[in-house]
Amino acid sequence: DYINSWLPEWMCPPGIKLGGPNRTKMHLFNSLMNSIIDGESTTRHAASGDRRKIVLLDEFAKVENGEAMRSATADVTPCRIVNSTPAGAGTEYSDWINSGQIKVFMLPWYEHPDKGRGRYVERNEKTNEWEIKSPWFNKEVLRRSPKIVAQEILMQDIESGDVFFSIANLKQHRDLFGRKPISIYNIDFKNDVTNEKIPKIVKTRDTSRIKVKKTSKGSLSLWVELLLGRLDQNKTYIFGIDTSKGQGASNSIISILCVETMEKVGEWADANTLPYDFARIIVALALWVGGARPRRMPLLIWEKNGPGWEIGKLIVKKFLYPYYYRTRTAGIVGVKVTQKYGYHTSQQGKRDLLQLLDNAYAQTNYVNHSFLALGEAERYIEY
Repeated sequence: DYINSWLPEWMCPPGIKLGGPNRTKMHLFNSLMNSIIDGESTTRHAASGDRRKIVLLDEFAKVENGEAMRSATADVTPCRIVNSTPAGAGTEYSDWINSGQIKVFMLPWYEHPDKGRGRYVERNEKTNEWEIKSPWFNKEVLRRSPKIVAQEILMQDIESGDVFFSIANLKQHRDLFGRKPISIYNIDFKNDVTNEKIPKIVKTRDTSRIKVKKTSKGSLSLWVELLLGRLDQNKTYIFGIDTSKGQGASNSIISILCVETMEKVGEWADANTLPYDFARIIVALALWVGGARPRRMPLLIWEKNGPGWEIGKLIVKKFLYPYYYRTRTAGIVGVKVTQKYGYHTSQQGKRDLLQLLDNAYAQTNYVNHSFLALGEAERYIEY
C-alpha cells in the first residue's frame, strides 16, 4: 500500500490503491493482468487447499506453527520463497535452510549502501576469525545485546537462539577432536536368530551369530582401529542409548564410550529403525563390542522416557542382558540403587546431566569425535 500510494496513476492498475474496489482486506487484484496477491494469517493450516503460483513465507523463523505451515503449503504451490532473519536453532526455518533441499540466498547487512559504508575487515582476538565491520555496525554493537546482534544483523542461526551448550566450547572441541570415522559398518543378528535364541547367545557370548558388514553408508561409525576384528578387548565400554520412534523424525543413538580413555570410540545412528528392532541391534552390538573381564560386555544405559521404556523391557526381560543401569534414588543421604532398569529424566535432571557434558567439553574430560553429535549439541535449545 505504501509503495502504491507513491506511484503515479498511469503505473497503477485500476482500483488497487487503499480503499479502492480491487484492494480489500488481505486481497489485491490486478484487473489488467488478471493476477491476485492475497495475504494469509500464520495459522497451522495457512493456504491449505489453495492453489497459487508463488507463496512468500515472510519472517518464517518467527512463526509459531512453522512445521505445520511448511507441510500445509507444500501442495499449494511449486514455488515457495522463504524469507527471514534467524530466531535461533531448532526453528522450522533453521531446519529448512540447513536441509540442503532449497537454494539459499544471503542478503548480508554490509551490502546495504548505508549500513556498509566505510566497511573494513578486522580479526577477532577470541576466535581468530576475520569479521566485516563498519561505522554503522560498531554503533549497533554498543546499543544491542550480542544475541540481538547475531539475530538481526549477523544472520547467525545458532548464536541468535537460546542454545544450551557453549558454542565456543563446542567449536574448540570440534577443532581439536572432530574427525571422520575410521570405518563404518552395519551390524545385527543373523537372519536365523529369533528372539527366543538371544538369551542363550547372550549367556555364552556367542559372537558367531552376529553379522558385521563393512560399508560406506552404514549406521555404525568407529573412530578406533579394530584388533582381531573387534574393539580392544582389554578395555571396558559403556553404551549411552537414546531411542526414537523410528519414523524418520530423529535418530536412535548408541554412543560407545571407552571407560579407560573417556573417549567416544563408536556411534550407531539411524532414524528409521523401530524400537523393537533397535533392541535387537543394541544387544548384537554389545556382544560384538565385548570388553575386558570379568563382564566381557558393555554396561547399557538408556533413557526410559517414551520409546525407551519398550527398549528396556525387551533388553532385560526378553533378551536377559545382565549388565544395565539401574535407577538411583535421589534426595536421600547416600545413593540407593533400585531394581528399576534405565533412568528417568526430569526437566531439572536432564539439565544437570547436560551441564556436566558442557563442562566436560570445555575441560576435555570427555572426547567426542562425532561431527553429528557435536552438530546436534550446537542446536540443542534450552526451553
